[in-house]
Amino acid sequence: VLDAFNLVLHGALGIKKRYHKPGFKFDDWLKRTHNTTVTGEDCNVGVQLTLEDPSVGVVMIKRDYWFERAGGSVDMELTVRINGKPLTLEVGESKHNMAQKWIEAFIPVAVSQRFLFDGEKLPELNFSEMNQEFSSGLDDILGQQAIQQLNYHLNSVMKATTKQMTPEEDQNALDDWFAELEKARTSESQLKSEIEALKREFSIMNSRSTELHNMIMSKGNEEGKNLGNARAVQARAAAHLDSRRKELIRVLSDSLPFMIAGLPTDINDWGIQNTVELIQTNLISNSARNILDKILKNLDPRLAKKEEKRLMAALDDELTKDELGIPDMFQFLSKSDLENVLINHAMMFNDLSGNAEQVIGESVIALSDYRKKTAEMIAESEKLGLAKIAKEYKEISLKIGESRGEIRSKEGEVAKLQALITETENQISAMQSLTEADSKLNKRLELILVIRKIILEYAAKRRDSLSKPLEEGFAEGFKLLSRKSEAVKSVQISTTDYSPFIEMEGYDGNWLDRDLSATEKQHVGLSMLYAISKLSRIPLPIVVDTPVSRMDKDHKEWSVTRFYPKLSHQVIVLTTSDDLGDGLFDELKESDCIASQILLEETGPATAKAIHTGLEEFF
Repeated sequence: VLDAFNLVLHGALGIKKRYHKPGFKFDDWLKRTHNTTVTGEDCNVGVQLTLEDPSVGVVMIKRDYWFERAGGSVDMELTVRINGKPLTLEVGESKHNMAQKWIEAFIPVAVSQRFLFDGEKLPELNFSEMNQEFSSGLDDILGQQAIQQLNYHLNSVMKATTKQMTPEEDQNALDDWFAELEKARTSESQLKSEIEALKREFSIMNSRSTELHNMIMSKGNEEGKNLGNARAVQARAAAHLDSRRKELIRVLSDSLPFMIAGLPTDINDWGIQNTVELIQTNLISNSARNILDKILKNLDPRLAKKEEKRLMAALDDELTKDELGIPDMFQFLSKSDLENVLINHAMMFNDLSGNAEQVIGESVIALSDYRKKTAEMIAESEKLGLAKIAKEYKEISLKIGESRGEIRSKEGEVAKLQALITETENQISAMQSLTEADSKLNKRLELILVIRKIILEYAAKRRDSLSKPLEEGFAEGFKLLSRKSEAVKSVQISTTDYSPFIEMEGYDGNWLDRDLSATEKQHVGLSMLYAISKLSRIPLPIVVDTPVSRMDKDHKEWSVTRFYPKLSHQVIVLTTSDDLGDGLFDELKESDCIASQILLEETGPATAKAIHTGLEEFF
């Protein structure tokens, strides 16, 4: 049932988020869900959800998947209806894309993962680790949906306007650029979130490494001079390795790709210098045109239109004698971009002429020396009974190195995407510049940019205003769940990414930074969920599978009788007979908060039916 909720709302993405593991393939998963008792070569899996929103009305979302039993690809049709009517399509938008984006704005995938959760995975519901995707999702459900939808609509209008400004033969290319731009921005956002998570992990590992280092040094200062000397030598080796690593990364990311592709000894083999001169000539030509145009407009009395055109045409004839076209490979690069290439070529050529080989060789030697000095330090540590600490220090040092490399790699990917985004934006701007500056279409674009700036500023102020209510809701939810709530001194919620800070008696700093138990992580996650539910712009139902899994008896009772009934206006509990046994169901029933009781009863190998009945006997 929980799979069905995820599938109907967000399709393949929702299921991949639910079963987040290496090697997971959605098509294979979908084919396994198909009823094996149904015969025939053509297979169909369909899910439909109907819900009622106080502002939107009755929403119906339906996904149908088709595939052949023998194998092959999976086809999907997505349908969204509001009060029985299909969505109104934006200009140039397909039915599928429009429906998918509408659902994402209505219930973002990052948020639905928190409102559809599995009790078995509650320890993973850790709100102390936030990301940009989830922060954006919270913006939506905490009252910013209208802003997001307006921003989306303005983007659609901007696309349509740019298309109107583009010659018909170039419109297909423009569609491709917009699609490429959207894909690149999505990838950039995802990579930045991954980098943020890696940097948080790196910071934690680095702190632990420093702590272990201080423990070794403290023991060494007390009992072993040799260990202190070994640690000092190892520290110098680590610093040298770090400097070599930075230079190696520069060579590998900046120069090596050009060396492999074939960097010319003479940069003018690419014709860059000539192109720079061409651009300068064209700039002068355009300046001459602008000056003459300004002079003609300021003449009093003005010349006849016919004479003005003759003068401009004569100037064009004279200028175009010397003007040449820019080579295709440099079409969207500015003069400063090309000058930077000329400057960087000297550095890359230096790498090509032997520096790269030297840097790689020195890096290998530095790594070997670091490993040797680390082994010597560990050997001295073992002599003082610090073997366990030394082993952990070695392991965490390796992880720090791997993490640093992964961060640099992803930062390199982001840089490439940003270059692609800039290039694509320049291509689109070049299309826009074909239209007169004072045209209605250009004025419309300028107005769109002004409106977007205003709504984004409003969104930031709106987020700031939510901080206090979120803090109060979090504290209330935590009080309903945890016996530690009496020790809470204060709760603060960040207005930039919604991450919580809990000040607890007996702990310095953020209580969430310590090594929380599985139950404590559950309480933090559920408390944030409680706060979000109270402030949500729409009354989102919460669906929970095995709600009290892995809880002890006391926490089960607290959760069932005090917390879950107050979590949302509608809580759908998917439970086994064990979850609410031992009288828990009776206590829940006495609280008078049960609206419907449904028993899912198997009727065959792959079929079941839903029966509305009392569940006393079941529990």
